[in-house]
Amino acid sequence: MAITKVQFKPGIRREGTSFAEEGHWYDCDKIRFRNGRPEKIGGWTTYTTATFKGVVRVMHNWSLLDGKDCLALGTSKKFYIEHSGTIYDITPIVYSATGGTDPITSGAAGTATHTLTTPGAHNASVGDTLQLSGVTGDCDGIVVDTYNNPFTTKTAGSKLVLVNTTNPHYAAVGDSVVISGATGFDGIPTGDFNTTHTIVEVASATTYCISVATGCTAGNVTGGGTPVTAKYQARLNRSFTIVAVPSGTTLTFTTDKVCTTGGVAFGGAAVAIKIELESGFTLNAFGGGWGTSYWSRGPWGGSISSTVSGISLRIWSVDNYGEDLIFCRRDGQMFYWDATNGLDTNAVLVSSLPGANEVPTQTSIVRVTEDRHVLAIGATNRLSALFDPLLIRWSNQEDFLEWEPSATNTSGAIRIPLGSYVMAAIHARQEILVWTDRSLHSLQFIGPPYIFGIQTLAESTSIAGPNAAINANNVTYWMGTNKFWMYSGRVETMPCDVQRYVFDNINFGQLAQTYAAANPQFAEITWFYCDSTSSQINRYVTYNYEQNIWTIGSMARTAMQFCQGRNGLPYAAGGGYDSDNGKLYKHEVGYDDGSTNPPTAIESYIESADFSVADGDKLIFADRIIPDITFARSTVDDPTVDVTVEAKKFPGQSIQSSDARTVSKSITGTVDQFTTQMWARLRGREMRIKIASTGIGVCWLLGTIRINIRQDGRQ
Repeated sequence: MAITKVQFKPGIRREGTSFAEEGHWYDCDKIRFRNGRPEKIGGWTTYTTATFKGVVRVMHNWSLLDGKDCLALGTSKKFYIEHSGTIYDITPIVYSATGGTDPITSGAAGTATHTLTTPGAHNASVGDTLQLSGVTGDCDGIVVDTYNNPFTTKTAGSKLVLVNTTNPHYAAVGDSVVISGATGFDGIPTGDFNTTHTIVEVASATTYCISVATGCTAGNVTGGGTPVTAKYQARLNRSFTIVAVPSGTTLTFTTDKVCTTGGVAFGGAAVAIKIELESGFTLNAFGGGWGTSYWSRGPWGGSISSTVSGISLRIWSVDNYGEDLIFCRRDGQMFYWDATNGLDTNAVLVSSLPGANEVPTQTSIVRVTEDRHVLAIGATNRLSALFDPLLIRWSNQEDFLEWEPSATNTSGAIRIPLGSYVMAAIHARQEILVWTDRSLHSLQFIGPPYIFGIQTLAESTSIAGPNAAINANNVTYWMGTNKFWMYSGRVETMPCDVQRYVFDNINFGQLAQTYAAANPQFAEITWFYCDSTSSQINRYVTYNYEQNIWTIGSMARTAMQFCQGRNGLPYAAGGGYDSDNGKLYKHEVGYDDGSTNPPTAIESYIESADFSVADGDKLIFADRIIPDITFARSTVDDPTVDVTVEAKKFPGQSIQSSDARTVSKSITGTVDQFTTQMWARLRGREMRIKIASTGIGVCWLLGTIRINIRQDGRQ
């Protein structure tokens, strides 16, 4: 009899068969290695209860001059800023005008779809967001409700009054309501009711609270007279989704409440009309034409938004210009957000700002250099007015509005010498790295008269997508189309023990969704990607640059950003593919999925490759397994894992269990901190071990497992 240590090299290795990778770990999920030992990764929780629309494709963390720590979130539908758990919609406004007198016409009587006429071409599409303000009047009954004795006073002396509307009021806290026709009661004078109120509480779809100037006498009294009229102007002074585009100067939208007469023009003479940037695609689509990717997206007979690179999903690039933001959608226009206007202010076109001169009308990627030049990487040629996917233009230093070169400024341009189009660009140490479809280049500030110079670093390389590169520890890492790469002064391929596993099982049609993220706390680079079974991100592969090892797993995160100013934790986005319920997560918090209530367990496991336990054709018999597992950081009183040991005679043989009275081919036992050994009856030439946890509050670190074995013949 002999007790044998079963040890494996750190990291996952599966370039060959399970038996060929003997001595290594072969598979895992939600595992990292600490000092060469496998352990369960940290958990996560939702950072805020607020949700966002669309799939997040970019995250950018920066601070304002007043110390506010902010996170920019560019999604397939919107652009947001998150601060202290509140998500602000700053989606760019691309059309802004004041409508003519009564520019809105109600639909047929009893319907809720109405038509807006704009003073000029709006260039809007179905699904775009329309913002209205300044709408006045009764609006064909859309904003007006009539009630009978709708008020109920609260407790004696209270100034709060409950309004019972019978039918849905569609109001929100902070909305204004103009009440008229009411009669005072319970000690509250008539004038206190018949005025403009701010809604202070919404109790239900048919009840809300207002505050009056005089406290009631008795309390819990119902009154107000009949009829009482309430006008909710906020029903029209808000955002709507455009449901149809009859012409270049008309569009339709739907209200919560139906109109009364129908065919009535209303709105007044000062209706402010704003249309946000159109939504993009959540998936990469190929080809053009109406109906591509999503049914009825865009005008009849038109084509979907496409790019020279063939990437049609909405991808943003963003950088901070001081405390402000400059960003663009891929191959689109450039936008500017001014922090001094407030977190909830929409971004605007850079070209629309006073003093803007020759701003590129189309940009693939925007970056801001340390010397405060704004780079348009892939840009419109200022002379031909045609888009050049390899042209890099930059603004005047300290002036992002000036793009026309002259003897008195530093604006200029340079063309990338290789490739067909720009794929990605990121900040590196004292340079901007720029990838084309087949090469990598370094863009560096060299001063007058050329300002910037470009150097080719590699003529034959690839990158999976615009967000597939990340810089960490002064080294740049990226996922290519068939291997992983790194740059630390020279370009080289990365030895990868899971390369075949990743690229044999990846969705090449959705490579553009790939997102690279760094977690310096654990020296990790993670790529989130779609495997061959999914068009949505569902897998990850992680490289530990200190231990030079790889791990794999499953996780649906479309973007991730390490935030040093937020306790040094990664924040990630998920969801938003099929519904407007995208969530922001804070990672490395506990060891459970805290995004649910109550929290749910994170299932993790690691499994070894097959390993030999006997020479030649001899079999062995194993009767005892001695686990070595610590649960030091678990949050439950009795954390456990399941330890499975399997035995077989040949690599191609399936694992089967037998009756407990006979020799078995596999055994699973529950191990806690007090487990000293597991009894077994295993017989075979090779074995494998799996450690898994499915319980809530469990954190585990694996040491060295030992097995008691002896020779047991040849059959």
